[in-house]
Amino acid sequence: MINNYACFKTRPLLYRKTKQVVMNFTHLSVACALLSAMGSCYSQFNSTISDWSSDDSKILYSSNASGTTEIYTMDIDGRNRERLTSSKKESANWWATYSPGDSLIAFYSWRDGNAEIYRMDADGSKQVRLTSNTGYDYYPTWSPDGSKIAFYSGRDGNSEIYIMDSDGTDQTNLTNHPAEDQDPRWSPDGKSIVFQSNRDGHWQIYNISIDGTTAFNLSKNEFNDELPTWSGDGSKITFHSNRTGRSQLFVMTSTGTEERVITDTGTNNFIGAISNDGKEIIYCSDRNGNREMYKSKIDGSQEILLSQE
Repeated sequence: MINNYACFKTRPLLYRKTKQVVMNFTHLSVACALLSAMGSCYSQFNSTISDWSSDDSKILYSSNASGTTEIYTMDIDGRNRERLTSSKKESANWWATYSPGDSLIAFYSWRDGNAEIYRMDADGSKQVRLTSNTGYDYYPTWSPDGSKIAFYSGRDGNSEIYIMDSDGTDQTNLTNHPAEDQDPRWSPDGKSIVFQSNRDGHWQIYNISIDGTTAFNLSKNEFNDELPTWSGDGSKITFHSNRTGRSQLFVMTSTGTEERVITDTGTNNFIGAISNDGKEIIYCSDRNGNREMYKSKIDGSQEILLSQE
């Protein structure tokens, strides 16, 4: 079984041919998903977590268990799984996030030949495309009032954080920086967006004001820190980092202090999301050969396996 870190090593020629898109992806979950449409190694692993429901009773995730990469929902104990999307084999549907109140879901998909942002009702109905351009659009996140969606896009030649209205209109570049800015998450108070950037030479967690005037580095180290997410009260941010020699989940305060590792440093753990009540975290791990989903308390205790596909 090929793990997530082996992905590009198995397809160097394909990587070069798709470099204009793939070069921007440091978290290989996304890069391998892109390559899955071309028959790559992504088919070798399974589930990727993306969001909690507002009452912490359900999670959204993507899985290729059906043979195509689709968006699912399930109860937090792993029961009552429901498939929300259905696409042809060459497509992939990823990174679904609930709107406030959980009535809508934003996600991205390759179903129309390019990575674009889509929106659907919580039951999977009324799927609507929100973006349409020659660049890639990824990783949507809702504003706390549900009126806007942030995402990152390659339409400018590098990856930038964009904001648009929830119907897809008024798309605006927020970061306007020559570096690569990716993976936005809107703060619970609506005043800022946390994201990852390589503007200091390696991937770090940044926070930017919603008007784009102030951006600052929260993690400040020489390693790669990626995929930040907020706790529901805005007091904590979780991310994964290679600072221990493997990918591990870390948590820090919203100001970048009190960093600590959550997961077992003997395995690769990544793509975490804190529950809205701040008590639990869901994340992915390749410890069993596949990418599977786990849940634990925020201190790393009481870990349980949620998926086994």
